[in-house]
Amino acid sequence: NSGTSNKEEMLIKMVHRVTDKRLLVNTNYTKIQLSLLFLRVIGKNGFEQARANDVKKFEEYCDERQLKKKADYLADVATFFANIHGKGFIKNNPFAGVSLKKNATCVRRDFIPKEGIDKLLDLSTVNLNDQQQVRDRAIALMFYDTALRINEVLSLKCSDIRKDADGEMYVLLRSDVQKGSNKPEETMYFFFDQTKQIIECYLKLRNKFMPKTE
Repeated sequence: NSGTSNKEEMLIKMVHRVTDKRLLVNTNYTKIQLSLLFLRVIGKNGFEQARANDVKKFEEYCDERQLKKKADYLADVATFFANIHGKGFIKNNPFAGVSLKKNATCVRRDFIPKEGIDKLLDLSTVNLNDQQQVRDRAIALMFYDTALRINEVLSLKCSDIRKDADGEMYVLLRSDVQKGSNKPEETMYFFFDQTKQIIECYLKLRNKFMPKTE
């Protein structure tokens, strides 16, 4: 519960220490400021006290002042609440139904839950004789295992998949594949045994069709 500006400044710094450090400081600072404004608008002194109907009050506050950045403000506060809810600071997220999209330039980021990752890693659900099924799973696991960009995966050649002297499989990320320019080649080892297994399976299946290109 902030009274003076000094107290609010201190609170912002305290909250910033426990929120997502991957966000830029300035960006995080803005989200916290708007979230504190939200509390003042709804007349409550704790994030855990906010409820879904309070979001409507904040929308009305923005409408009354004809704020052009209403969607951005809502997205910033929604992002902040998603953050502290995900970290277990509050039990319920009143902004769960609010879009995180800002200015139509950002997309809502939906991450694969652990159950989804377990399904990806379960190779018993793949017909290892079906080239397309094996290829699709290999691509999905390659994305997850190495965090490559879409264009980087699409630009890979079969010869970029290699093994070192110890038999460990890795992917060679060539300079022309990487985003940006004048970057050195990078060696990225696969972490999951399932990734190695499905890629080896795909390369064997692929050879049966005698492909003309890599």
